[in-house]
Amino acid sequence: MLSTSSGVSVSKKTYPSPELLARSVDALAAQMGLDAEILGPVFDGNLPSGASVSVVGGPLVSGGPVIVARKARAQTVTPVALVDSGGLTDPQLMYLSDAIANRKNIIIAGRPGSGRTTVANALGHLIPSNERIALVEKVRSIRLPHDDIVRLDRDGIDAAGADIADLLPRLLAQRAIIDEVSGAEIYEFVALALGGAEGILAVMQGASGKSLLARMALQLELIAGSQLSLNGRAMIASAVDVVVIVERDAHTGKVTELLEVESSPEGYTTRQVGG
Repeated sequence: MLSTSSGVSVSKKTYPSPELLARSVDALAAQMGLDAEILGPVFDGNLPSGASVSVVGGPLVSGGPVIVARKARAQTVTPVALVDSGGLTDPQLMYLSDAIANRKNIIIAGRPGSGRTTVANALGHLIPSNERIALVEKVRSIRLPHDDIVRLDRDGIDAAGADIADLLPRLLAQRAIIDEVSGAEIYEFVALALGGAEGILAVMQGASGKSLLARMALQLELIAGSQLSLNGRAMIASAVDVVVIVERDAHTGKVTELLEVESSPEGYTTRQVGG
């Protein structure tokens, strides 16, 4: 089965035979520069068109592989348009405008299809136009009016064995937008922030601010060792200033939670802000 999506609209196509679907998987892998014969049942990649593709197959799916293709939206979204659509309130926009002006590190999180990238795109418009932005993406879905943008391919960085915590400072970028951060990339994000990077906008998966921060702490522990339990939480408090949670509301992504992250004896604490 093939599912294609842009935002949350999804169309489904069922293939007439397993053989045709298998050939389609092989062809997609070839277009993404991958060898389907040596890949596992789950793999991801990008097509030349810019669409990202995820394949889940083999013994994991009953009835044959599932191919999910996500295509970037053609339009951009400004902060004012997001307020007009109900995605942000005026107090939330005021708070986030101040946070970006003060170079706070902000995580925009939500479930897949919630509108996280749309919100990140809108907030990116608030970055001063004279600043250089390093934009790290798997799919080219963020469009900003800025002239000085360095676009980096997340898959290319991973293939080269590079680390954004080492790479981005070399580019003399004053801001970074990272879409999206998951798994071991969380460690990279924290290392980048602790290395002095400010004004980062990072997109992650998370249903709530508290669960997201707890998962980040767990990820740090898994990578660096369980002895970092408290230190890992303190590192998060130093690396993250604001968490924005986005949920799908009708046909738009809506900011439902806006948390400020602060240091505490337990490592970090959060408080609701923005009205």
